[in-house]
Amino acid sequence: MSTQPEPDCGSSSCIFSAKGGMRTNGPCRCYENAGFHGSAVMAAKQMLREVLLLRARLDAMPHDRTWTKDKPTPGEWWLALSPINRHPRRPPVMRICITGDGDMHLRESGGVSCIGWPEHLFDGALWMRDEHPADPFAELERTTP
Repeated sequence: MSTQPEPDCGSSSCIFSAKGGMRTNGPCRCYENAGFHGSAVMAAKQMLREVLLLRARLDAMPHDRTWTKDKPTPGEWWLALSPINRHPRRPPVMRICITGDGDMHLRESGGVSCIGWPEHLFDGALWMRDEHPADPFAELERTTP
């Protein structure tokens, strides 16, 4: 997990930085550098709108991004076979589609193939739901008052 650098616009009036030494004159530009209004009050209004929109988007996202041993239901899944049941020519984690009839299809190299593996290969396997990602071009539009 990466950490964000501490805001510092380099101004001697920067309200975020605790750095000393030679700095440029003028007002703090951290809000503007982050894409908000230069005024703290106006920037706070913009930030509040953005925080509320981001919270709503986050609440609408599926939160179950953990591995489970439970037998999967129909849908798209990631499958990690137990190390003792892995095949040397298969990746350790595979994308699987389970149909409403319980058939399993392996998705690899742009194709789909039916899996006719014996049931014992799934002993100790872990599964994780494969949710479709959000559209990366559906960015939030910042509004300026």
